[in-house]
Amino acid sequence: MSVVITFGSSVIMYVIVYMILTLGLNLQYGFTGIVNFTYYTFVAVGAYIAGVTALGRPQPGTGELYILGANLPFPIPILLAGLAAGALGGALALVVFRRLRSDYLAIVTLAAGTVALDVATNSNSIFGGSNGIFGIPTPLAGVLGVPLQNSYMVMIPIGLVVLAICWWISHSIRNSPYGRILRSIRDNPDVAEAFGHRVLRHQLVMMLVGCFMAGVGGALTIEFVSAMSPSGWQAVETFIVWAAVIVGGSGNNLGAALGALIMQGVIIQGTLFLPSFGNQELVPAIRALAIGLLVILVLYFRPQGLIPEKRRFYDHLLPGRRGEARPEAIPTPPEGG
Repeated sequence: MSVVITFGSSVIMYVIVYMILTLGLNLQYGFTGIVNFTYYTFVAVGAYIAGVTALGRPQPGTGELYILGANLPFPIPILLAGLAAGALGGALALVVFRRLRSDYLAIVTLAAGTVALDVATNSNSIFGGSNGIFGIPTPLAGVLGVPLQNSYMVMIPIGLVVLAICWWISHSIRNSPYGRILRSIRDNPDVAEAFGHRVLRHQLVMMLVGCFMAGVGGALTIEFVSAMSPSGWQAVETFIVWAAVIVGGSGNNLGAALGALIMQGVIIQGTLFLPSFGNQELVPAIRALAIGLLVILVLYFRPQGLIPEKRRFYDHLLPGRRGEARPEAIPTPPEGG
């Protein structure tokens, strides 16, 4: 029974974290059209910052090496994690958007993610190198007297509160006049600029907010599993978050949350029960295949996602696809005249 409770609580916690991540990516891509192909890098930044600001300095002789080493109380590590990830995302976007078109951000983020992974892996004095950091204490567990094996009793309520805050932020942006400005930038940034909207500033704000949520999600992850290493920070993790947004429906918070539930709660956790037949690479390969097939099927049969963005009453006048007019929206001239 305890095994079932432990596994079930882990699934719930991971789904909560992925919902937070998809909300952040949905703000960037679904609302603003920002293509961030290294989103999980900001998750890792948040995890590492939360870890080194909550764990304290390593004991001499343990062989652990990393920067900072503070022992700050909850919720300061989580806030610092979000701020660090948001600052990095904003700085990266500022460099790109001031010099290049926003299309190049996808390439730059890929390069930045690769560099960051190499630095974290090969520099032992920053975040412990390839070993990473471990032994992160569960917040409030000591105060509440919760044993380590029951850390989910603390982390799930904290995760739900954080998810509710992120949901409220995303929902408020989506239904505000500012959200309409973001969607105009997503659909046609040149037209939005012509109407007086400062595209660069709005894109920077969404990079900051989206990466902040990524950092907070990373902080919750490391405080739940109590460890982080570069082996859990690969390009496939970003692909899974992207797949969740695409499958669920970009531009829609419910769609992003549904995608997170499907990817993390059904596919990733469900494939853990598959037999490996002595091949440790079989289950990850099946998992990747299942995610890829699901994305292909959704893009083919329902490209707007399972829960698409809510249509507005004037959508029939807008292009069917960006830059392409719908035939029914074009007046047909009368015959003979």
